[in-house]
Amino acid sequence: MPPKIEKKEDKQKKADKAAAAAPSTGFFGGLFGGGKSADKKGKKAGGKDSSGPMTKERLKEIVAAVNAEVAVVEVAVAVVVIVVVVVVVVVVVVVVVVVVVVVVVVVVVVVVVSAASGNNTTEGRGGKKFL
Repeated sequence: MPPKIEKKEDKQKKADKAAAAAPSTGFFGGLFGGGKSADKKGKKAGGKDSSGPMTKERLKEIVAAVNAEVAVVEVAVAVVVIVVVVVVVVVVVVVVVVVVVVVVVVVVVVVVVSAASGNNTTEGRGGKKFL
């Protein structure tokens, strides 16, 4: 018995059945809680049958669904970019503050040690004292 050759229509029907059986949760699905779920009969939430030939109405529905997913992704990307920028700014500010504090502490320690050692004159400045 020769192997069965599937027709294009059979493949399309299988794909439609698989798409109807698996709930569509969207690109970020559970992460953002968005997305649509198809009920078990293969019908969309609006009651329309999702199987059948590719019509203009169905194409419009698909385009609208893809546009909604793109909008979700754009919002997610915007949020990530904002968070990254805020984190970078905070890190830069913290680093600058730490560097300033370290420089101030080093200068104070050098002045105090110099004054405590009794060698508190600067050479080349006419013998003026630090403190």
